[in-house]
Amino acid sequence: MRLWAEERRSGTIELLMTLPITPTEAVLGKFFAAWAFTTIALALTFPMWLTVNYLGAPDNGIIAASYIGSWLMAGAFLSLSSCLSPLPRTR
Repeated sequence: MRLWAEERRSGTIELLMTLPITPTEAVLGKFFAAWAFTTIALALTFPMWLTVNYLGAPDNGIIAASYIGSWLMAGAFLSLSSCLSPLPRTR
């Protein structure tokens, strides 16, 4: 939720906006960086899937679909939070 609010609070928004990139590139860059971070966090839960497969016989299709759904839902939540992050003014 602090993708843009933290930039304004720390005073680095001026530096970011004076770089030779368009605002669209800045928005997409911050979004894809946050999504990549979330993807890494989700990938770190993969050993749990291996452990469950070792201990039992789960339905791997449902687990794979859940991973894909979680990844897409994380992208949706990140896009919403990126849109709402600049709205509140910090002190």
